[in-house]
Amino acid sequence: MPPVHFQRRYTVRALTIPAGVVHSFAYGGPHEVSVTLAAPSEADRANGHLPENAFCTSSSRLEPSSKNRAVFEGIESNAFATAERTIISYRGPSGTTISLPALNQFPEHFGSFIATVDRELSDLARRTASMFRWRANLPGPHNPFSTRGLHWSFDETFWHPLPGDYRAVFHHAFDSIKISTQVLDDTKRSVANGESCPLDHDLFREAWEERFSNPRSAVVIGIAAAELGVKRLIATLVPPAEWLATNLPTPPLVRMLTDYLPILPARRTIEGMVKSPPNEVMETLRKGVTIRNQLAHAGSETPSQETVNEVLFAVQDLLWLLEFYAGCEWALGLVRRDTRNALGAA
Repeated sequence: MPPVHFQRRYTVRALTIPAGVVHSFAYGGPHEVSVTLAAPSEADRANGHLPENAFCTSSSRLEPSSKNRAVFEGIESNAFATAERTIISYRGPSGTTISLPALNQFPEHFGSFIATVDRELSDLARRTASMFRWRANLPGPHNPFSTRGLHWSFDETFWHPLPGDYRAVFHHAFDSIKISTQVLDDTKRSVANGESCPLDHDLFREAWEERFSNPRSAVVIGIAAAELGVKRLIATLVPPAEWLATNLPTPPLVRMLTDYLPILPARRTIEGMVKSPPNEVMETLRKGVTIRNQLAHAGSETPSQETVNEVLFAVQDLLWLLEFYAGCEWALGLVRRDTRNALGAA
């Protein structure tokens, strides 16, 4: 059967390519991957694209399994329009409207296939643009990439957009608490008492803001927020240990959470216990610590956006769990539902 064609498209800030020039890089391989760097066309510029920002496009062609091909055919026939929530609507090749849900609403085998395709295309696109800037001695921002989406086509004439996995984007919209009277009263009382937002939560927000523009910094700052949150809980629950927790080197984060957290005299408990975060969160935190250490001591490749999101969500779960143990009963409701279920606190 004929292959399916894919394109991952980026805007690369502060990379000026002369009008009409296209730099092509053919890497071949089983998927015939290639990358192009080009200036925005006149039509693109008319739509607001700046001439000093280049377009980077990586392309490949793969033969999907029969199950995955059926999903592509279903997309083209608008078979997913009945999904509970659609996030993309566009005109298909026949002129009819096609509506799609987030990628995580598709069959798991399809999501895994698309993730594999995207990893290859994203990796080669980013490395090509970065190496081109380095070799040509072109300055520019540390992370100049802005995504223009992943697309696919049966005929390389009409390109369908692929949805992303929007769990991360909509996390706060679905899982955060409503602005209740309690929230307003707590805010007023805390400010009146001279309190400020805890530094670990400020650091987390800083990491969250950096997740797209500087993913390496996001992981480093996120893990620092987790470590600071544990120290703050120790100082809150065991005041005599505040100086030690603040001024002396502490054990590794994961060890503190597995060995020390469960024996703290928490003000709130789950089923009468002070539970460590569940295994999935712990493994993600361990991954984040490893990435942070590699970046700090030996340098490392930039973590994927998926990895950065996983680490930051795990850190956020941890910080709200620590707030709950410190006495804020409402904080448990801000922990992700899957994590609460694993803790037995649904």
